[in-house]
Amino acid sequence: MSFFIGIDIGGTKTAVGLVDVQKGVVIRKEIFPTPRTSVEVFFRELDSCMKAMMDAGELKGIGVGVAGIVNREDGVIVRGPNLGKSFQEYGLRDRLQGMYSLPVTLDNDARCFTLAESVFGLGKGKRSVFGVTLGTGIGGGYVVDGKVVYGNDDVAGEIGHMVLEGDSNEVCSCGQVGHLEALASGKAMSRQYQSETGEEVDMKELEVRANGGDLKAVRIVQNGARALAKGLSSVIHLIDPEVLILGGGLIRMPIYIEESIKEIPKHFAFKEIHTSIYLSQLGDDAQIIGAAYQAQRM
Repeated sequence: MSFFIGIDIGGTKTAVGLVDVQKGVVIRKEIFPTPRTSVEVFFRELDSCMKAMMDAGELKGIGVGVAGIVNREDGVIVRGPNLGKSFQEYGLRDRLQGMYSLPVTLDNDARCFTLAESVFGLGKGKRSVFGVTLGTGIGGGYVVDGKVVYGNDDVAGEIGHMVLEGDSNEVCSCGQVGHLEALASGKAMSRQYQSETGEEVDMKELEVRANGGDLKAVRIVQNGARALAKGLSSVIHLIDPEVLILGGGLIRMPIYIEESIKEIPKHFAFKEIHTSIYLSQLGDDAQIIGAAYQAQRM
């Protein structure tokens, strides 16, 4: 039996999966922290994961989804704001092809997520699907009639860099201010809490504190949720997708995601809006499946 490898490179962790692309199922998965210091450390960790999967069957190709801007034609990570410096302007495709003698495709991770959901998840059979990944950063992708929309400069769907508060002091990972990612991502909310309290916490701890009644944590998470609702309602007005699917680690944070979904309709201008809003059916496997599916279509 033949398989494809899907690799999801995120700002916090990298997941590697052996995928049956006919069924949209991850057969085996390995996860390791994404190194920020050296890309060579990344390849050592990746190679260990790959070797564990090489004997599972015939491998036909590798698909990679990256949290950042990529040059798909040249197979280069152009810029990953939440990745280390050694990943910037890096020819990932050629390196992987040289290591494993397999064809390799490269795309943005949120597009891989959206593609997987449109083919195998809750967007299956729908004409237009907009997907949003909520984690360290915020990414987005748009699929129409089974095809990813890339736009003129290959940045279509980048909802994380939608400007919500142009006069805000909150700086985005890209360096601009007032972007949705600077207000509603996991990294942003953790940073805001640290700024107010002097305590460094991750999103899991921030959720624990918010659920426990920490008023600062509650306010920061609710503000992030409301900012997300504004961004999502704007996307719905702009492109009117049939389905909007939310994924990433933050969808497992009820105090954040439930508040946001509740807020979205409050910003609608028209009662005729009927976009269906779902939480990801494929979960953390979506980016892996989408990346592998891209490789299969090459």
